[in-house]
Amino acid sequence: MRSTLAECEAAPQAGEAKRCATSLESMVEFAASSLGTRDVHAVSTEVISTLTPTPRQAYRVEAVRPVPVSGGDMVACHGMAYAYAVFGCHTTTAAAYTVTLAGADGTKAEALAACHTDAAPRVAEAYKRLGVAPGSVPVCHFLPQDDMLWVAAAGASHAASPAEMYWKIALPTSPMPGAIRDLISPASSVGSASKEDTVGNVFFLEKDLFPGSKMALHFTRATAGAAPQAGHTKRCATSLESMVELPEILSQLSIPAGSPTADAMRSTLAVCEAARIASETAPKHKHYCATSLESMVELVASSLGTRDVHAVSTEHGTPTPRQAYRVEAVRPVAVPGGDMVACHGMPYAYAVFGLHGLKGAAYTVTLAGADGTVAQAVAACHGDVDGHGAVAEAYKRLGVAPGSVAICHFLPQDDMIWVRN
Repeated sequence: MRSTLAECEAAPQAGEAKRCATSLESMVEFAASSLGTRDVHAVSTEVISTLTPTPRQAYRVEAVRPVPVSGGDMVACHGMAYAYAVFGCHTTTAAAYTVTLAGADGTKAEALAACHTDAAPRVAEAYKRLGVAPGSVPVCHFLPQDDMLWVAAAGASHAASPAEMYWKIALPTSPMPGAIRDLISPASSVGSASKEDTVGNVFFLEKDLFPGSKMALHFTRATAGAAPQAGHTKRCATSLESMVELPEILSQLSIPAGSPTADAMRSTLAVCEAARIASETAPKHKHYCATSLESMVELVASSLGTRDVHAVSTEHGTPTPRQAYRVEAVRPVAVPGGDMVACHGMPYAYAVFGLHGLKGAAYTVTLAGADGTVAQAVAACHGDVDGHGAVAEAYKRLGVAPGSVAICHFLPQDDMIWVRN
């Protein structure tokens, strides 16, 4: 682990870009930015054997197939020794081949071979052992099973973002909810509204959710108050700063310390720090802050006990003013066991979601606005009051005993609910 840390902190080789990736999302992002396109794919060594691992043995080359490598440019990612997954990724120029190997014990392997002439220390030593002048011809090696090469796909385009690529890898059968799709879209723009005016703070009883019922709602985004300043874009970070680092972050983003945006960011940090401390001291604590799409998916999978999950969120068009809506249709969302994970967008300089588990029911509700707007809103109905002052206050306003019946609210557009498939 000490060696891995030292290698990650070391400067890159001349002409090389490098990154130690601690998430799949950051690996994909580095590969996409290094290769100049988001249309990339990875190749690695695949071994088929009844013995894992296989012993050292003789292999016969059965077939050699070149891997298409545009301009010879690749990103190599090597598994590194650490307490959790870390990949050392760096740019390189090389040729690659998929090689079919047959082992003496019957093992079959589709091994990936990389051939290059760069001056990395191990490559320089290989030239010496092979008795050829450094750089005169390419030297090749097979990749271990936890290494991979990223290359640009033929006819590559810029269609998919790293977040979209990660989603397709992690949740291939689940559609991306609008809350995430809008977040990663550079064209997204949002208005602002006071917290009390947001749709998530309008509570009602489950019995009042039926076709023909009416209510006044204002669909907006809870994170609008901390939208990035001009010249900055929202991004997903791998960690959240502490409160003591906030002044530096505000300075970097040119956000006035006493502005509403700064106050909103300060509130988010306070909530997330409290959740972190509680999770360390109370094993049953189920409140977290996710600062990347990958960490969100991992927390959801851990909480629901499976990776076979999907998310639902409110779908609404352009921002509209507060207005009367009529319920046109109500469709229940399948919630096995009543277990859900709610993810709330939180105001910050980049994407931060507050996650917590809850039990209840969920519905997809078609709403028709007075101005002709049609929304597909997600309503969550639950009876918990733990850590949610607004829910406790809602029981009081609705005149029912806390926890006696479920109370409901619609999700703002940047919130979502995760459930098992």
